[in-house]
Amino acid sequence: MAEVDPASAEELSTGARQPEGEPPEEFKHLPEREIVQRLALRRLFAEQEHGLRQIYANWIIWLLGLQFVIADTVFVAFGWRRR
Repeated sequence: MAEVDPASAEELSTGARQPEGEPPEEFKHLPEREIVQRLALRRLFAEQEHGLRQIYANWIIWLLGLQFVIADTVFVAFGWRRR
């Protein structure tokens, strides 16, 4: 009696063998998966960039406000001094 490879025996019993020339199921939709992954990464990058820009904008507003208060204080002090 001829020996049968266990992998071949399983393929014969389950019918799970792939036809020649066709890639396995997990490789069939790689271009679509790549597009979805690329879009997800772009969205994540955009959200992170938006968050960083928001933080930078808040800091700039606070610093400009502080500069305004300091400049007003200096102008008022010089104005009272020169009366």
